[in-house]
Amino acid sequence: MTQEEELEFERLKTARDSLLLTVADLRGQLESQEPVAWRTFDGEGQYEYRAYEENESYADEWDKRNPNHKGWVDPLYTHPPQRTKVVFPTMLRKMWSGGEVQAWLDENVNKEKNHGN
Repeated sequence: MTQEEELEFERLKTARDSLLLTVADLRGQLESQEPVAWRTFDGEGQYEYRAYEENESYADEWDKRNPNHKGWVDPLYTHPPQRTKVVFPTMLRKMWSGGEVQAWLDENVNKEKNHGN
């Protein structure tokens, strides 16, 4: 590996580590609170809701009964985790256009921040 490739590799590792810390922080925020309800996708674009109280193991039970539909149950919180806007890592500009990727991030990842939700 050339010295330039090693530097690029180190920059990418730093960016990866930063993203992993962000994910860990968001998980920590979620684990510190209890959901208030469950939201279940019905497969046709709609959602069904049920209270968390007296249904604490609903998501686990759903996954056992419906192994082909894991991930269709989401916990809902009164205070969802807060995150900062995700920005395009500058060290990746050699591989992809920063403007195009940032536009995609804003449209798909940063939606809540853009719409004030």
